[in-house]
Amino acid sequence: GYNEARVARLETRSDSAISSQVKHNLIANDKISYENIDVRTSDGVVYLSGVLTNPSDMKMVEGAAMSVPGVKKVENRIWVRPGN
Repeated sequence: GYNEARVARLETRSDSAISSQVKHNLIANDKISYENIDVRTSDGVVYLSGVLTNPSDMKMVEGAAMSVPGVKKVENRIWVRPGN
């Protein structure tokens, strides 16, 4: 229930566990071309880098990262290069 979800968010997770979950979320969303996205985490801050071809995918990628318990902040360094 609500309290369980709240407690889970407060748990400290390792940076590698956070990165793995973010990558899993990206793979699970078939609308995002995740192959060109790099995910790194340091002290709970997720750093996203790479290239997307669709600007609207940016919010989905950020959301995939922010939804992971333990994420304190997302630094988005993704470039958008529209497809030809």
